[in-house]
Amino acid sequence: LESVAVIDGLVCLYALAQTCTLTVQERRRTIAVLRATGAGSAAISQLLTGVVLVLVLPAAVLGVLLERILLGPSLSHLAENYANLELNAGSTQIAAVFAGLLLAGAAAVLVVTRRTARETVVEGLAGP
Repeated sequence: LESVAVIDGLVCLYALAQTCTLTVQERRRTIAVLRATGAGSAAISQLLTGVVLVLVLPAAVLGVLLERILLGPSLSHLAENYANLELNAGSTQIAAVFAGLLLAGAAAVLVVTRRTARETVVEGLAGP
């Protein structure tokens, strides 16, 4: 079960990095103009952090609500004939999931920001 959680975390990290990369590609000229007017890596990081937060926070809240309202109760009744399983996540587990998502998002922002900052402004203005 722990290995599945680690694999899921890596998939989330990959998806967040791909989303950040796609955002940079879509906004390539805008980022180049920002950089040409003096914005540095911090501005790119802020842009990508906003993208990650818009994805991570609603997804995490929705996931917790679905687990509490739908999945936990329905799946715990499946096993009640032969085992006593409590499938509701505790507050520590939920906090760990939120922290993991935020760490994955921060890692994705860091990697994509470094890659984007390496590109010259002229290359960014040239377009896709």
